[in-house]
Amino acid sequence: MPTNGLRYLRRVAALLAAGGVLAAGLLFALRAELPDTFVLEQGQPLAVESMPFLQAAPAVPAGSAAPRV
Repeated sequence: MPTNGLRYLRRVAALLAAGGVLAAGLLFALRAELPDTFVLEQGQPLAVESMPFLQAAPAVPAGSAAPRV
């Protein structure tokens, strides 16, 4: 019969696994919801009402490598 410590570790592992599945689902849903490209006029800020936490990176000219963040 498992000890109390082992039961606790199993519960923590189950909660971490459930949290990981939830986070993966959220990331998948966000990725599916956002378009691949946003076209803005120069100086115009990116604003998506349903996702106010988004921020735009500087534009990358065609044919050049994207900056690493």
